[in-house]
Amino acid sequence: MWNDGVYIFKELDRISESDLERVSMILPEYRLEKVKKYKRDLDRKNCVIAYLLLTIALKREFNIEGRIAMDYGIHGKPYLKEYQDVYFNFSHCSQGVVCAVSINDIGVDIETIDEKRMFFSSDIFSPKELEFIVNSQKEDFFRLWVLKEATVKCTGIGLVYGSNYIEFLTPKDGTFCKDEFVYHLKKIGSMYLAVCSKYPVRYQMVTRKELLNI
Repeated sequence: MWNDGVYIFKELDRISESDLERVSMILPEYRLEKVKKYKRDLDRKNCVIAYLLLTIALKREFNIEGRIAMDYGIHGKPYLKEYQDVYFNFSHCSQGVVCAVSINDIGVDIETIDEKRMFFSSDIFSPKELEFIVNSQKEDFFRLWVLKEATVKCTGIGLVYGSNYIEFLTPKDGTFCKDEFVYHLKKIGSMYLAVCSKYPVRYQMVTRKELLNI
């Protein structure tokens, strides 16, 4: 049975500016332009690393090598121009970057557990969810948040209609099914990661050496 590949890099502090300059040589022009648009060093770093993770994932899971041509389809979802039967999604935060690849729609989100980034909006959370997270630990907020973001990124629907229509109550770490999707919720250090897809997942922790020697 197929397993989605979820490639995670969490050694951001070990990637130097000289490392980025060197690996940026393999990035296609459109990706370099995207990198240059970011003002923060962290965002530029994450943009480069996300592409490198996709390169690694495509080679290992689909035996696809070389520079990757991307475009954006309906609701802004990215896709591979030359391999439209291969699906992927990126996410990054202050402590890590993740790329997930699949043979069907997939969404992934990773967030740093940081109380300063918590908010309570009825545009995002349903009334029952708001009641739950207000009376829960901060980790519960981020469990809900990454699950919702992963769903929105998998379906694209929430980008247009908002995400409070997607309701998760008392989610637990691990794997569970909801509607037609399979969800995978995992804590990694001080981050939470969620995957929304149709299949089981296989997590791959990518090292600095692997990232810089593709």
